[in-house]
Amino acid sequence: MKYLVGCLLAASQLSLLYAADENNLKFSGAFGSFTKVGFNNQKLDVSQNKYPTESYSTIFGQLDSVYNAQFGGFTLDTGLGITTANFLHDSTKTDGVAIGRGLDTGTGLNNLYVGGHFGSLFTRSGSYDDNRYFILHNAFVDLKGNNVRVRAGRYLSDADYYSAWTQGFSIDIFSAYGDTASNPDNQIKLWWMSAFGRAFPFTRFLIDYYPVKATDTDNDGLNDKNYGLHALGLDIKYGGLHQSGAYQMGSRYTFSPFVYFYPGLYQAPGLKLVHENQLGNGLGYKTTVQGYALHVLPEFTTEQDPTIQIFGQDVDEWSQNLNVILEGNFFNYNAGVGYYQNFGNAASHFGTYGNPSGLDLFTSTIYDSMGLYFGDFVSRDAKTGYLFGGASYPMNVGVFSWNVVGRYTQSPRSDEQSIALLLSHAFKNNVAVGLKLEYFQDTTKAGHSPGIAIGGERLAADQTDDRSHMFFTLDYRF
Repeated sequence: MKYLVGCLLAASQLSLLYAADENNLKFSGAFGSFTKVGFNNQKLDVSQNKYPTESYSTIFGQLDSVYNAQFGGFTLDTGLGITTANFLHDSTKTDGVAIGRGLDTGTGLNNLYVGGHFGSLFTRSGSYDDNRYFILHNAFVDLKGNNVRVRAGRYLSDADYYSAWTQGFSIDIFSAYGDTASNPDNQIKLWWMSAFGRAFPFTRFLIDYYPVKATDTDNDGLNDKNYGLHALGLDIKYGGLHQSGAYQMGSRYTFSPFVYFYPGLYQAPGLKLVHENQLGNGLGYKTTVQGYALHVLPEFTTEQDPTIQIFGQDVDEWSQNLNVILEGNFFNYNAGVGYYQNFGNAASHFGTYGNPSGLDLFTSTIYDSMGLYFGDFVSRDAKTGYLFGGASYPMNVGVFSWNVVGRYTQSPRSDEQSIALLLSHAFKNNVAVGLKLEYFQDTTKAGHSPGIAIGGERLAADQTDDRSHMFFTLDYRF
């Protein structure tokens, strides 16, 4: 960390030498609150496989600074930013059951969402005693030229399969080609990303930097190496959209092969294809097809070591994921349909720290072996169909938006059905409010448990639980 800060300070001093009158120091920030209200308030009883849907509320603040300098045809941004958040309410602190991570001590589980600190090698327990409520989320240098971009430090990731904030570096090399007058988006980009940590500095989540994967090289049960998650990709774009009166017109295609890997554990080659067409009259459509194959080294599979399971499910040497999204826009309305499927345990080591489906991963109960982190649509052999649609309306006092998302998931572990209504209003004074109401039924099947992660017994018969909930957000940005 000292080395990173030293690099940032040196870069800032370098920018002072070359910036002249083009220097620009900008500040931005946010204050806000997030509340989740779970409607299932049954008493937690592990022996009876009864698990409530947690509730919690946060208060949040964030401050960012970016210093911009231009020299020799390059633009250099250096940034620093801090985030703080804490609980206003945490329902899991009063559950009072002596299971797992000390629930009998009143420390709860919701710090998996806010305050969780798992260490640079993921060796900390994540208990409330280790909580961190302050994060240095931004600490970066960003150098941009005509055909290159280099970022290093802590910054917001833009990778499909690695979302939130990243700690590492990325290199983009790109060039236009062909007739860019007729096809302004014609571009070929070769990119590399190396990530050694991931963080969540949001109103809903505050998780300090942690490695998505780490390695135990001496087999003592403790991680001692972080080799980093790495990715290489090629984005080829053809065509382009241009403004035609009040609407866009044109079409563009994207062809993006990629490979992600963690040394000594897995490789995940994949492909993304996108076609978008706007007709110039407020109507248009977009098709996205993407997926990957996950290859886990044999020694880390259940076949070679029966004790190895992730999310309580077997780990395959080869597994695959497919995600297809068809969406259309008509004036200020939009609608779409998606299909998401895992063939085997494709989310065992990949596919959960980036979510190109757009579906919310964190809507089950915190006590669930999947919901502790994710909804069951990322589980083994899960098939998910989903529908979405909405609209936005510019008004004198801002923009009002609504969206509806419906999902049905079927898997060997559980079946999930949900429909959510999302309402938001962004006022012209930089204040925004949001409300989500979601009906959510989760049927865990016999042989599995909705709370196996904290010691729950596997069910003898199918069990359906209500996971319906409400979200409320309040944000002010400056």
